Amino acid sequence: MSLSDKIKSLNDIHESPCDNPVNSQFTREFRQFTREFRQFTREFEQFTREFEPFTCEFEQFTREFRQFTREFEQFTREFRQFTREYGQFTREFRPLLVSMGSLLVSLSSLLVSLGSLLVSLGSLLVSLGSLLVNKQFYS
Repeated sequence: MSLSDKIKSLNDIHESPCDNPVNSQFTREFRQFTREFRQFTREFEQFTREFEPFTCEFEQFTREFRQFTREFEQFTREFRQFTREYGQFTREFRPLLVSMGSLLVSLSSLLVSLGSLLVSLGSLLVSLGSLLVNKQFYS
């Protein structure tokens, strides 16, 4: 029988008339209820003592989680600021990057042209060297 059922039963008994209140059914049942309730109270006190460290740990966890939440909110604000600044930086330097890319392509073309010129000069030197060798040989 549950605790609430016992209390209802006591109320029902109490409402019935009785001749001898000291030895009445209500008194007997109330004593029984009181003994059972004492046991329940002791068990609840034990439960409360055992539950107390968990409560303390949970309070500590709650404090640490609040701190983490504040730090994460700060990180989020800083990251948004960084994102805005990076976007601004990208918008400002995109034309410069495009210009640098064009410059690199032009420099590459110039290097290829210089390479071709060096090859041509090398061929000219070989040809001149050959002419000099032939001139000495035939002279």
